[in-house]
Amino acid sequence: MLSRYSRTATLVALLCLSSCERDQTVPTTAPETEAPAALVEAEVTAEMPPAAPDAAELLPEQAQDVWRPWIGDMDGIVERRVLRAVVPYGGYQYFYEGGRPRGAAIALLQRLEAFINERLGRTNVKVYVLAIPVSRDQLLSSLLNGNADLVAADLTVTEQRSAKVTFSRPLLDGVREVVVTGPAAPDLRSIDDLGGQEIFVRLSSSYAEHLDRLGNELQNKGIAAPLILAADELLEAEDILEMVNAGMIGATVMDDYKARFWAQVFPDIRIREDLVINDGGVIAWAIFGLSLRIAQAITPPSLMTRSSRIRQRHAGRKRHLQTISR
Repeated sequence: MLSRYSRTATLVALLCLSSCERDQTVPTTAPETEAPAALVEAEVTAEMPPAAPDAAELLPEQAQDVWRPWIGDMDGIVERRVLRAVVPYGGYQYFYEGGRPRGAAIALLQRLEAFINERLGRTNVKVYVLAIPVSRDQLLSSLLNGNADLVAADLTVTEQRSAKVTFSRPLLDGVREVVVTGPAAPDLRSIDDLGGQEIFVRLSSSYAEHLDRLGNELQNKGIAAPLILAADELLEAEDILEMVNAGMIGATVMDDYKARFWAQVFPDIRIREDLVINDGGVIAWAIFGLSLRIAQAITPPSLMTRSSRIRQRHAGRKRHLQTISR
């Protein structure tokens, strides 16, 4: 795992031009948030995996200026000639093929870079968009701490997240978060049957936030809240669904479009369209320190409408690689 990060860090260093001027750094700290009241984390007796390394530990010395905290507007980004975008490591959004980074996030950020320079009329002295892969739980904290200017990931817009960051134009809307079960799942006939059941999700995900909301609703009816098993933050959708498919865990929550896609690979998962945790979800990128007008300007409709086709293409490639490696 570390060697993959090292290769990525080297790529970042090569892309970070020495002519990028240093700007005033603004050290900030992401606000600490308490765990949701109804979030019940199940007791796990097995030894937890080590925490994912911070990106700052993996970047070479010559690239530290890129990661150093800085918060500014679009004019500052243009002056620095670099827009730092954190992306989730793994899955169809960022993976390696033939020793080179691939994925939907890379393809979309390349289009974003071309769009920004076209709007600025720059052909030689360009603004570069750098993709920095991190674990899921480091996406928003990197943004809030000033280590990144953009989160290029499939983030569901939630009330808690909207209070901290600005979201771009939607990548997708009308998304449903549904329960996905496997051979080890208990009998679930209604949403109330989730009370007291173990659900395996990442704590940084919108699934955990919405399960907490469901837990409050169930508790108001005298039913126990779901028991949330914390998934490793480096696990992507297909990793978790593979565990469900193998019977290692009983149930998880997943965006319906992701579950349907990976059901083509994992035949023993069951998508419970009748057990909906959240409906009408909107997926977008996140930006901090920039106005809504700027956020929408750097994520034009032409880019957002192409995102679905780009995601499908790279997800299909990742699915092919996953299938032949099984």
